[in-house]
Amino acid sequence: MKKLFTLLLVVALVSSMSMASATGGIPQLPQNFYGGVYLNDLPASGTLKLLINGVEEDHVVVTNGVFGKGILDKKLTASGKSGDKITFSFQSSGYTINSAYTIYLVSSSKYVSDIDFQSGVNTEIVLKFNGTGSSDPGSSDPGSSDPGSSEQSMPLNPELFYGTAKLGDSNAFGTLKVYVDGVLQDSIVVQNGAFGGPGPLNTKLIATGYVGKTNEVKFSLESDGKTYNGFTAKVGDNTYTNKLPYVEATVCLIELKFSNSENTGNGDNSGTNPINGTNNSGMPLNPNIFYGTAKLGDSNAFGTLKVYVDGVLQDSIVVQNGAFGNSCVLADKLIATGYVGKTNEVKFSLESDGKTYNGFTAKVGDNTYTNKLPYVEATVCLIELKFSNSENTGNGDNSGTNPINGTNNSGMPLNPNIFYGIAYLGTSLPSSTLNVYVDGVLQDSIELKTGAFGGPGPLDDKLIATGYVGKTNEVKFSLESDGKTYNGFTAKVGDNTYTNKLPYVEGQHYIIITFTTSTESSDTGNGGSSGGNTGGGSSGGNTGGGNTGSSTVSGTTSTVSTSSTKTGSNMETSTKTSTSGSAVEPSDSETTPKTSVSEISTADDGSGEQSALLQQESSLTGLNLSLTVAAILLISIALIAGWYHSKAKPEVVHN
Repeated sequence: MKKLFTLLLVVALVSSMSMASATGGIPQLPQNFYGGVYLNDLPASGTLKLLINGVEEDHVVVTNGVFGKGILDKKLTASGKSGDKITFSFQSSGYTINSAYTIYLVSSSKYVSDIDFQSGVNTEIVLKFNGTGSSDPGSSDPGSSDPGSSEQSMPLNPELFYGTAKLGDSNAFGTLKVYVDGVLQDSIVVQNGAFGGPGPLNTKLIATGYVGKTNEVKFSLESDGKTYNGFTAKVGDNTYTNKLPYVEATVCLIELKFSNSENTGNGDNSGTNPINGTNNSGMPLNPNIFYGTAKLGDSNAFGTLKVYVDGVLQDSIVVQNGAFGNSCVLADKLIATGYVGKTNEVKFSLESDGKTYNGFTAKVGDNTYTNKLPYVEATVCLIELKFSNSENTGNGDNSGTNPINGTNNSGMPLNPNIFYGIAYLGTSLPSSTLNVYVDGVLQDSIELKTGAFGGPGPLDDKLIATGYVGKTNEVKFSLESDGKTYNGFTAKVGDNTYTNKLPYVEGQHYIIITFTTSTESSDTGNGGSSGGNTGGGSSGGNTGGGNTGSSTVSGTTSTVSTSSTKTGSNMETSTKTSTSGSAVEPSDSETTPKTSVSEISTADDGSGEQSALLQQESSLTGLNLSLTVAAILLISIALIAGWYHSKAKPEVVHN
């Protein structure tokens, strides 16, 4: 009877475990979400909902575009199981939200359309929604006296200002402030009568109005401890006095003139520059901007290049190997500002090895100038400067030869070759450092995060290489990982695959680099290529050849992706989508299985976003855990049953 009882107990336990497995397995820890929400590219306020397989699971209040970031802040919680799809919806007062939206995963810097449930994970996301404002005037409270109350009134798209400010007839110095309905919105420094700028990265004065409010815009100027409130403002063909209307979602060039009659104390308020005592009474012109090359005699220059307008220092920039700045929108340039009615004579000086050189010739386009050149408003100029050694104020070596490698790149710099993408080390995705070289000279380095580096956005980091006119401009890469340097690689750009080197192509490119582990070295000094190779992986001092006959990369390519699927040892997958939609066969180096990487390429076909799913969890994890627990339980039950059975044997009595 006891044996039968033990057998029934084991069968019952196994059956209950099987039923639990059939109904979803062992309970899993929830996944929490926190981050940001944007509506029409502005921080949003409203209610964010989390849905699992289309059914609402949780919701949270979003304030000024943020939710759940604080330690005690409520987060969105998903209690699901492996394979569940997580999506989101958003509601904001006064807006009709479109169903299409984007999910940005901060940890992997990728956009996805939905998320697979992951047990016990905290995930930071940024959600971007679009919508249209409601015409219902009841969505805001026009009677509220607090224009900053986002609970009662929805914020409008901001109005941005840049331009000039005068105090009387003199250029102003100090702090300019902007108000909407009497509420301070922003402040900016005014230098020599100018503030902000038109460029996307220039600082501007920002004012925000609210739906249903008066939104009256005013300015004040604080200078030398005094505050000036009376002003006239010229915007386009319109002139306003002491106030102006709010114009939503505009960037305005404004000319402000404050009245001296608003002076609240004594003192000199002439607007004279306290630094150099000059008084530039004219309006500032749009700047004259320079980038290009600088030579000292016949050698490439190293040092600091300065620009002056009418003898006043305007800006300085570092010169490296004869080059400064470049044509990229975000690149540093040398900026000079002239003024209306002034001579605006432009001059340069070079400081190198503790000496200053002033004599120069400058070539701009087809024109050559000596020691000075005219100011050309609102232009970005490629300039070739050559300073005379006769201006040397001391002794020393001023050859301009690069002290790092002894090379002398005498040509004009080309537009840069810019890279972002993925780097493999064999079949793994390293978190290490990727370097790029042009003709053996190190150009730039970037950190790899799980194999990924840079991104296509204008503010994303990228790997930048600069070539020169008339040079070979051979591009190579090296990978530094765990104290070792790897030089042998294959690189896939578009439909082309290169080995150990690739041609220089101006522009931005998506690249997949696979480094071979066969070039692994136990130290960081030699790499795996004999003969001191710094950019290739072949032996015998080969500089990275083996790629003859490879086709060149299109110079017009701005974003290149390949379409291939890689399956890793942990059954994870990643999908790279081609912008052309056509599949590209992987190269030999990419046919081996690779660990997954979260790589997304999105395109808009008018019907919504197309994005690949981010797979971050093995489909076998839950099954393996269940089988392990079941095995432990069965062994335990068998041991207990055996012990109980041995104790239950009746004692044999001998007569």
